[in-house]
Amino acid sequence: MPTALSSAAKDALFARLEPAARETYWDALSRFLRFEIDKGEFERLALPALGADGVALHNSELFRWTRHRGRALSRHWRLLRRFADDAASGRSDGPAG
Repeated sequence: MPTALSSAAKDALFARLEPAARETYWDALSRFLRFEIDKGEFERLALPALGADGVALHNSELFRWTRHRGRALSRHWRLLRRFADDAASGRSDGPAG
């Protein structure tokens, strides 16, 4: 996990997930933040692993982290923001595209 993302945030999220879901989510998030997969693939992998409670926690903690990372992560911030908006409005019932 990136050191800038707090251990408490990781612990809180991972406490809600089963071991297989933790691995799936963390792998997807790591690949997404390294630009190895796009938003649609991230959603396809992460949404089932996170569940409704996990999506809210993911959004609150990751937005806090990405907001302070500057231009290098601005593209990811926009995608994560769209992901959060979709989840909040109930439109995240599958990957986009």
